Amino acid sequence: MLFHSYTFIFLFLPLALVTYFKLGQLGRSRSALLALVLASLFFYGWWHPQYLWLITGSIVFNFLMGKQIGKHDSQLNRAARKRWLYLGVIGNLIPLIYYKQLLFLLSASGTTFSLAFSTTPGIYIPLAISFFTFQQIAYLVDVYRHQDPEQEWVPYSLFVIFFPQLIAGPIVHHNEVIPQFQNQNACKLQKENLAVGLSIFSMGLFKKVVIADGLSLYADPMYMAVGTGYSVTFIEAWGGVLAFAFQLYFDFSGYSDMAVGLARMININLPLNFNSPYKAVNRFDYWRRWHMTLLRFMRLHVYFPLSRKKKGRFVKHMAMIITVVLGGLWHGAGITFVFWGLCHGVLMLLNNAWHRIKRGMGHDLSQTTLRGIVISVAFNFFFSCLLSVLFRSGNMQEVWIILKGMFGANGWILPTPFAPHSPDAIKFFEQLGIHFGATQVFGGKTQILCLGLVMIVVWACPNTRELMGRYDTTINPLGHENDVLNPGPWSNKVLGFLKFEFSVRWALFIALLNVGSIFSMAQVQRFIYYQF
Repeated sequence: MLFHSYTFIFLFLPLALVTYFKLGQLGRSRSALLALVLASLFFYGWWHPQYLWLITGSIVFNFLMGKQIGKHDSQLNRAARKRWLYLGVIGNLIPLIYYKQLLFLLSASGTTFSLAFSTTPGIYIPLAISFFTFQQIAYLVDVYRHQDPEQEWVPYSLFVIFFPQLIAGPIVHHNEVIPQFQNQNACKLQKENLAVGLSIFSMGLFKKVVIADGLSLYADPMYMAVGTGYSVTFIEAWGGVLAFAFQLYFDFSGYSDMAVGLARMININLPLNFNSPYKAVNRFDYWRRWHMTLLRFMRLHVYFPLSRKKKGRFVKHMAMIITVVLGGLWHGAGITFVFWGLCHGVLMLLNNAWHRIKRGMGHDLSQTTLRGIVISVAFNFFFSCLLSVLFRSGNMQEVWIILKGMFGANGWILPTPFAPHSPDAIKFFEQLGIHFGATQVFGGKTQILCLGLVMIVVWACPNTRELMGRYDTTINPLGHENDVLNPGPWSNKVLGFLKFEFSVRWALFIALLNVGSIFSMAQVQRFIYYQF
């Protein structure tokens, strides 16, 4: 079931909220949580009911593993705790590797690999398997590190299967949400939370069905044409790549807003998971803004254990490369995702080296100029576009065709409407190797206008977190040492006027967003991150 479907918005969500709050009003908080668990199971089973056994089995397995690890919580039983932890981690990884990596491993023998959901009859990638697996591995590690295991199976089940964040995150820690579920006021209707959550959900819905799905009309033809062997020209390649880069941005931003908004309706705050990553000034900053809870998981459970074993810059660099490559494989089982992660790692190493050089030259890295920020953001976005080709393409041959097109190796053909009226001007461009003619996968002036509008939204408009600044809607997943939640460039007097408030102005704005979204939901597309 999709957040942006009529079934979810007009049937599932109202019934789930009414049941939950009605039981809370009657003072039956445990029954309200159980109703939320059942609603979440129904939500998950809507796609493929046969995989309900997988997620329920995972919940039972990890709940029992957590109790076993907690039972041996003493220095004398450290070895026993470690054995139970290893057993729990292996038990989580077996189904993840089977469903997500088996086909990739088989492809290493020389067979053709496809990124489609069903590449072999009978083998499908279960929804959210990466998310609920990583989430429960983090839970077992937290218990191993002397945090108390959860004793009640209903709050624990809800921690795993809570429908607002089940499918595509954020990846939460149990101590972030279980205490909220157990709060006596959690199942009581709070009108302010309902209104704030609905507003955030509406913003995310508009981002997904209007902006992201609208951009897919320009991204899909280019990638589909390349899949048939068509060599895209410069303008066709950049038109499709930019369209997909912004489609991915608004798709995940929209999902993140919808997840936060849905949880807030139920009086739950989720961790912030998306914070304007295209405003990042380098790749480290990028990952502190894009899928922030995945960064937290990979940092805590992969990078730190690898880098702490031995000292030295080389060890830390190798740990970083391994971490980002595993992050690439988390996104998909294919050689393109391996290179996607590897390229991120290389860019991070180059970023570190550049900072060391600048410090060695006496530059104060804390002092930046507007010009420097603009250049850094532009470079970061350029590399984001290049890496998005690896993210979207089905194989390296397609990647190579698109990259050749982006750098002009496949020709410089501009659409006929852009041709100058003067024959002499046309001749001048042809001498430069630039020709004018029909393009097969470029939308012309309409596509340029759409891309220009989304660029304004991405770089010149406040994000949802900044708009909702008067309300504490999210948890900082990266800790107080990170300034990602501090006031940004829009936290000024201008934003004071734009910030969300309970007013007629904002009510009309949210209503317009919903009208636009509802009329755009006739042909909904899945969230891109649903495949992970």
